[in-house]
Amino acid sequence: MLRQAGVPGRFSAATFSQLERVCDEQAAVIANFKRWVAGVGRGEVYSNAVLLGKTGTGKTHMSCAAVLALIRGCGIRARYVTSEQVKREVCESWGGGGESESRVLERYGAYPVLVLDEVDILDERGPGLRVLNSVIDKRSGEQRPTVFISNQDQASLQELLGRRAVSRMFENALIMHCPWDDYRTRKA
Repeated sequence: MLRQAGVPGRFSAATFSQLERVCDEQAAVIANFKRWVAGVGRGEVYSNAVLLGKTGTGKTHMSCAAVLALIRGCGIRARYVTSEQVKREVCESWGGGGESESRVLERYGAYPVLVLDEVDILDERGPGLRVLNSVIDKRSGEQRPTVFISNQDQASLQELLGRRAVSRMFENALIMHCPWDDYRTRKA
C-alpha cells in the first residue's frame, strides 16, 4: 500500500510530530487534523478536510503524514496526488493503449481516502477543471473523505473552480486555515 500511496520522497516518513510548532493556531490545526484522521481511521468520519494557506506552511507535510498514518495505523488505502497529476493521467489516456479516461477517473474516485494537492493550479483553457470536477463529484457522491490543499481562500477557489465544486469540497468539511509564515523562507 505504501508504494501506491503517491507520497513524494521528501515526505515518505512524514509524521505530525515532525512539524516545527510556530504558533498556537498551527498547533490547533495539527490537533484538529489528527482528530479528523483518527475519525476516518475508525470509520466514523466521512467528511472532507480542506487546508488553505500560503506556500510553505506545512500543508503537504501534514497531508502526507495523514496518508501514512491511515495506511500504517489503520490499514486504509489512501493516496496523495496533485490535481496536475490527475489531469496528466487523463490526458495520457486519450492516446489509447492504456487506461481509459473513465477508468482513471473511477480509480481516483474509488480510493477510500484521497489527498488532492494544488487544487488551485489549473490551465484555464485545458481539461483540468473538468477532470477535477469529475473527481470531486464522484468522491462526493460516494461520501469518500478527501483532503483538498490550496494556497487560495474559499472565495478565490470558487472563482477558479466554480460554485458546484467548491460547495462539494466544503460540505461538512473540516476547514483549516494556515496563515503562519513560510517554513522554507524562515530557514533560508
